[in-house]
Amino acid sequence: MLPIHANVDLSCAGFYELSRDSLTARGASVNDLSLWRQFVSGSSAGITYWSLTYPTDVIKSSLQSDELQRSKRKYHGILDCARKLYRDEGWRRFYRGFSPCMLRAVPANATMLIVFENARQLLNRYM
Repeated sequence: MLPIHANVDLSCAGFYELSRDSLTARGASVNDLSLWRQFVSGSSAGITYWSLTYPTDVIKSSLQSDELQRSKRKYHGILDCARKLYRDEGWRRFYRGFSPCMLRAVPANATMLIVFENARQLLNRYM
């Protein structure tokens, strides 16, 4: 599942860049972006990331919480886990807990990307 998350990470970083650039006034630099616009850009990237990866995260968490002994395991691989989760509750099983995740994603991703932008600007100024 790592390649899936890596590709989505890159696309969400791209979405962050796109969002940030679209919120930058014409002729201005992204360094001039207000804190509020940085927050919106980071939040958008977080929402995009979790919307795309949440089902795979549910599968990963289910596999991680399975029994340690092979003979007692409920799931026998990624596809087996996905099939059993779907069979038990349908597609909704892959989005159980999605709302709290979104409530956390907005401030967490916005804060992380605001810190990233400000650290990048500081490093550019002094390097």
